[in-house]
This record gives sequence, structure tokens and C-alpha cells, in this order.
Amino acid sequence: MNTLILVVFLVGYVFIALEHSTNINKTAIAIVTGSALLDLVYGIYSQ
Repeated sequence: MNTLILVVFLVGYVFIALEHSTNINKTAIAIVTGSALLDLVYGIYSQ
């Protein structure tokens, strides 16, 4: 579980760093990564 959370975090971090190349807003990436993906991974694997 920790490895998957770290991978999701790092992918989100890379997309934030490449904001100008991907033309995706930092806020949108942070919300999707932090709120949706990390909570989903934690919810699935915490049991």
C-alpha cells in the first residue's frame, strides 16, 4: 500500500512540475491526486 501511495504521489508531483508542458492546471492535478486517488488507494488497502 505504501508503495502505491508513493507512486501516485510522485506521478502527481511530476504532472505539477510539468504544468506548462501538459497545459493542466496545478490545482486540478492536486485535487485529483490528493483527494481522489490517494483517498481511494488508502480506502481500498486499509482493511
